[in-house]
Amino acid sequence: MSSEEHDEALMLEAAMFGNVPDQTAYRFGYPHRQIPRPPSPTLTAQRLLREQQDDEYLAALQADREKELKAQQEAEHRRLEEAAAREAALQKQKHEEEENHRKQLEEEELERMLAAKQASLPQEPSPDDENAVTLLVRMPNGSRRGRRFLKSDKLQFLFYYIDIGKVVKPASYRLVRPYPRRAFTEGESELSLSELGLTSKQEGISTALFDATIVTLVGGSDVGVKGCCKDAKSIERLGGNDGGAVGSNVEGSLWSLGGDRAITVGRDVGDYAIGTGVGWRERRTL
Repeated sequence: MSSEEHDEALMLEAAMFGNVPDQTAYRFGYPHRQIPRPPSPTLTAQRLLREQQDDEYLAALQADREKELKAQQEAEHRRLEEAAAREAALQKQKHEEEENHRKQLEEEELERMLAAKQASLPQEPSPDDENAVTLLVRMPNGSRRGRRFLKSDKLQFLFYYIDIGKVVKPASYRLVRPYPRRAFTEGESELSLSELGLTSKQEGISTALFDATIVTLVGGSDVGVKGCCKDAKSIERLGGNDGGAVGSNVEGSLWSLGGDRAITVGRDVGDYAIGTGVGWRERRTL
């Protein structure tokens, strides 16, 4: 019987028989309070050890997660690099194929053009023809080519003859007679040999590859770019169309392929002149 049940029994007996229980016998049961004792050093050490082990486990777990994440990031980086390398290789291959195809088309077009030039060459006159001119052409590599033409033949046929020899590229050169010195360009192709003064029984001609001189013109609305140089083959302009004027305070660049013809302010260039009101900011030979 518990202390609570014992107390209730005593009180019930007093109520029934009128007996008051002895004060010493009647006691209420209160829980006994225990004074806490300090933890033992062994338990404290065990608790600290468990906490240390828990911290080490969590740190190791975090390190493993970070290591795994880093490995995933490095794998993704490698994947992207490999994909980029494959794409670059494909682009390079595509570019090379396109470039090869372009060169092939250019070569095929060049062969068709040379075949047409070959077919259009007039028949070579006999050596004893009074109207024949023997043109000896010195090539840039030092070799020589010679052929007879009629004085009435156009200069264009001489260019054709040189082109089909495949020593120099078409339109990359001009012809120069050493004495009296005279340069001939494809701009004069429609003129006959007689009109150009090539009338001797034998004429020596040399080929000169174009050298490019770039002049940056500043100002001068009266400057026609194509009119600046008779022998211009390629024109690069800023602020206008080819052949137009270089307007006031507008810079334009002229590529002169005339070779020995200098472009100088106020001096004639071939049959043309640059206006005296024009200055050149830069001049350099390529």
